[in-house]
Amino acid sequence: MEAQHRHGLHRRERQVGQQGGRHRDLHLQRQAVSFVTTTGPTRGIVDVAVDGTPVGSVDLYAAKAHKRQVVWSHSFATSSMHTLTLTVEGTSGRPRVDVDAFLVAV
Repeated sequence: MEAQHRHGLHRRERQVGQQGGRHRDLHLQRQAVSFVTTTGPTRGIVDVAVDGTPVGSVDLYAAKAHKRQVVWSHSFATSSMHTLTLTVEGTSGRPRVDVDAFLVAV
């Protein structure tokens, strides 16, 4: 999945997966990126890495489903080439992780 826009929404509604270890990469040359997804009772935990370095995990659990939630954001010092990797942990009982969109800016 590659960011195409200078500002705004890069939309790719896709399921990353429900099995631990499944991942999606986003290659971008931008100064900021946000991960937009659905949270809810069947949503799991996703690990986030930037340029191969783990930067955290996001628990997508919520009592009720909420679409198009910005759950993670990151700004870079410069607008150079970066890779964002989202990896499904495979949370028992609620493994699903989707990508609704990425917000990107220069």
